[in-house]
Amino acid sequence: MSVLGGSINAGLFVLVVLVVAGTAGATVLYQDSAQEIRQENDALRSQNQNLAQQLNETETELEEARQRVDELERRLETRTQDVDQVSTQLNRTQSQLDETERQLANTRQQLSESRDRISELENRRDELESRVASLENTNRNLRQQNQNLQQDVNRLENDVDQLEADLNERENRIDELENTIDQKNSKISDLEDDVEFWKDEADRFESDLNSLCSKLENPSAYSECN
Repeated sequence: MSVLGGSINAGLFVLVVLVVAGTAGATVLYQDSAQEIRQENDALRSQNQNLAQQLNETETELEEARQRVDELERRLETRTQDVDQVSTQLNRTQSQLDETERQLANTRQQLSESRDRISELENRRDELESRVASLENTNRNLRQQNQNLQQDVNRLENDVDQLEADLNERENRIDELENTIDQKNSKISDLEDDVEFWKDEADRFESDLNSLCSKLENPSAYSECN
């Protein structure tokens, strides 16, 4: 609008100059000036239309910019709230982080103690494994000895069984011999009884013979009396 006003004032100034200069050549000058003014006015109208269009576009852009500003202000407010919330969360998280760091320190201390305990337990495990290996070796030796002893026991049991069989056989033989002895003793007793009987008979016969010989006149003549 200021450009348009400046152009109109320039035209009026030219018109005044033409009037003051006189009427001579006023028409020609007027026509030339009017032509120039029309051309300038056409240019100014075109420029005005462009400027008006640019103004409309600018106003549209300004409105859009205002809307964006409003949106950005709303977003900024939201972001401010978010920042406050994040700050609160950050403070809470920082507290949690401090607590976590303390827990981490305690955990590291426990881990160090656990590692020491693990090292101690591993040494103890190695000792126990060595002891187990030694005991297993001893156990194998004892098993071998047990097997050898079991074999000896089996042999001895076989010997015992054989001896028991021999003993039973000998006891049976002894029983048979004892029975035979009993029979022999019984027979001897019978023979002794017979011997005693015949001794008595012999004594009686001799007594009778002596009695007969004593009655004979010449007993020496008989051999039985000698």
